[in-house]
Amino acid sequence: EVLEAENGEKGLAILLENPSKIAAILLDLNMPIMNGYDFIEKMKELNLMGNIPVIIVTAETSEQVETKVLEMGVSDIVNSPIVPKTVYCRVQNVISANYYRQNLEATAKDLTSRLKKSNEVMIDTLSSIIEHRSLESGQHIKRIRRFTEILLNAVKDNYPEYNLDNKIIQCIASASTLHDIGKIVIPDSILNKPGRLTQEEFEIMKSHTTQGGGIIKKLHFVDKKDYLEYAFQIAMYHHERYDGKGYPDGLKGEEIPAVARIIGVADAYDAMTSNRSYRNILPQEIVRNEILKGLGTQFDPVFGGIMLKIIDDDK
Repeated sequence: EVLEAENGEKGLAILLENPSKIAAILLDLNMPIMNGYDFIEKMKELNLMGNIPVIIVTAETSEQVETKVLEMGVSDIVNSPIVPKTVYCRVQNVISANYYRQNLEATAKDLTSRLKKSNEVMIDTLSSIIEHRSLESGQHIKRIRRFTEILLNAVKDNYPEYNLDNKIIQCIASASTLHDIGKIVIPDSILNKPGRLTQEEFEIMKSHTTQGGGIIKKLHFVDKKDYLEYAFQIAMYHHERYDGKGYPDGLKGEEIPAVARIIGVADAYDAMTSNRSYRNILPQEIVRNEILKGLGTQFDPVFGGIMLKIIDDDK
């Protein structure tokens, strides 16, 4: 079915009445009221050029004209006088190419969405494996994520130099759920041992940091590079201490990635406010004093100080 218009203005009116039904537009450059160039500009303003292919039919054969219209986004150029069969074939080709392009874009979006969902399912599954292997962890992973969000939002509100926004906060909070991923390889006899660990057992337990970093490095197929970098830094360094006496590398102060320093505070707070096989939940005042005592030694003084303020505000 062919819809005809005697000038560009009427052609635009027809187009706007049927934007989803037009398969292709054959357009002359020299038209009254609205010429072909203006018609294309209007289509671009309405974001229609990417959806409907435009074929220029013109007697102008200069290289400058062809270059200009192609740069404007037209799909093909037919020089007049025309050969009807040739025009028919080229119109069919342009319509087919546009159809396949649009379907390819839709397929790519669908695959990207599915990949994102599969990545999230895989990550949630890994987190659940850790959670259910450790008798002590319970809701530990979910709490760490929540504490991390609270801390990061406080940092965003008070320390703009860290350049945090909601998207980054959600990415880091999500990555925090993999902080103990390395515990997958720790023997159950150590992971769930009642009472304190021996020095030898503790050395094995400490390896969950480097084991976790190694596991995350192997997740290169996950299409979230920032997420993976945050997850790696957190898994590797959340047991480092501000005074350099932590593990695995004995990093000191700001040598420790900021995300690991934040999760270090969140992890310690959760450990003190949760039941353990060797002790019950500590009173909030003792928790506060332990964090205060650890400022500048175990904890980053800024992030530890923020946690103290959050504790005080909750009283």
